[in-house]
Amino acid sequence: VENTRVQLIVRNAALEAAARSLLLGLGFAEPPPDSPLLDLPGALQLADEAAWVGFVRDALPRLEAAGWQVEIEGDYRYHLAEVDDWYAELDEEGEGGQAWFALELGIVVNGQRHALLPLLLKMIRAAPQEFDPVVLATRADEGDLVIELDDETRVAVTWGRIKPILVTLGELYFSERMGSRVRLPVMDAARLAELERAAHLRWMGGERLRALGRKLSDFDGIRPVELPVGLQADLRPYQRSGLAWLQFLREYEFGGILADDMGLGKTIQALAHILVEKEAGRLDRPALVVAPTSLMPNWQAEAARFTPGL
Repeated sequence: VENTRVQLIVRNAALEAAARSLLLGLGFAEPPPDSPLLDLPGALQLADEAAWVGFVRDALPRLEAAGWQVEIEGDYRYHLAEVDDWYAELDEEGEGGQAWFALELGIVVNGQRHALLPLLLKMIRAAPQEFDPVVLATRADEGDLVIELDDETRVAVTWGRIKPILVTLGELYFSERMGSRVRLPVMDAARLAELERAAHLRWMGGERLRALGRKLSDFDGIRPVELPVGLQADLRPYQRSGLAWLQFLREYEFGGILADDMGLGKTIQALAHILVEKEAGRLDRPALVVAPTSLMPNWQAEAARFTPGL
C-alpha cells in the first residue's frame, strides 16, 4: 500500500526464467543444503572467491550494459577498485659503516599510493596456511587475491604479480620490525634483480643498486684477472686467485678479507691489486695501508721491487 493506494505488480515468469538461465550460464548455482541462502527463494551463488572476482570484472558490466539494474550493498566484499599502477621505491642509506637500502613495494589506487608489504603481512598472519610455500606454488598465476586497503577499499590482484614478491622476500615478511618498507643490506641487492624480472614494477630510484643487483644475480664465478703491466713479478697460481678475489670485491663493492699463511705473498697480492686499479684509471686518490710499524720496511721494499710505478 502506497499513499493509500494498492499497486499490483504482475511478475513475468518467462522473463524471470530467462534471467535465471542467464545467471546459471555465468556460473551461478543453487545454494547447498546447509546454506543460509535457502531462506531466500530463488537465491543463487557462485562457487568461490575467484568466481566472484571474475563475475565482477567481466560479467557484471555486461549485465548492466544489457539493462540490468544492479544494487550493491555497502559491505559487499567484491565491490573492487582498479589498480592503476605498481611501483617499487628504493632509498640507499648508511649506518655504522654498513650499507643498507630501504625497499617499498606498493600499488596506486584512485591516485593514492598503498604500501603492499604491511597489507600482505597482515594477511599472512591471519591465515599463514594460505601463504605456505607449497600452497603458494599451486596458485595459478591468473588467479586473484583480494586485498583490503587501509581505507577499506578492496582490490583484486593476480597471484602472478604477488607470488614473485612473496617468494623473493620470503622470510622477511615475518619481521616484526617491517613497516611500509623492508630494510636490507646491500649484499641482498640480488633480490632486486629477481623482482625486476618477475614482478613488473615501476621503479623509482636506486639505479646503482639495481645495476649491482643484476650483476649479483648473473654472477657465475670469479673471473681471472690480467696482471698489471707494471708488475715486476710473476704471481703464483694461488696469488693470482687472491688478486682475482680482491678485484671481485672491488667490482661488486664489497669489503672482504684475503687470508693466508704468513710468507705466502699477501703483500704482493695487495700491491698488484692497487696497481691494477691505478693502471685502469680507478685509483684517483692515495691508497692507505694500515699495518704494524715493524712491517713498514717490508711494504716499502716490496713496493719498490715489484710495483715501482706506485
